[in-house]
Amino acid sequence: MTKKEIVARKVDRGIKLLDREAGKRWARKINLKDFELTNWMKCPLGQLYGEYSLGAKALTLSLYDQGKKNVFAYGFNVNNYADAPLLEAEWKRRIRLRQRRKVAKAK
Repeated sequence: MTKKEIVARKVDRGIKLLDREAGKRWARKINLKDFELTNWMKCPLGQLYGEYSLGAKALTLSLYDQGKKNVFAYGFNVNNYADAPLLEAEWKRRIRLRQRRKVAKAK
């Protein structure tokens, strides 16, 4: 499995969790112009819950790379910062698609 495929799976897991816990319209609350995965206030959890650690707590995700339910497994953080641009790009791509789909449905 390529890095890109691994990242896509993690983001998919994160999206499904947010759909379940934050509601299907969570992507509308994300400001992609300010989006930064490595910024605790501008990442998906930061934008939705006020800050990264509060979002992790609300979703009952471990902040550490332990067990199956942690921020790394759901694509909210990276083990290696060299992978951050790839993960951020995938989050932006997927959020943009969801935001566009909602706009299209509203028209």
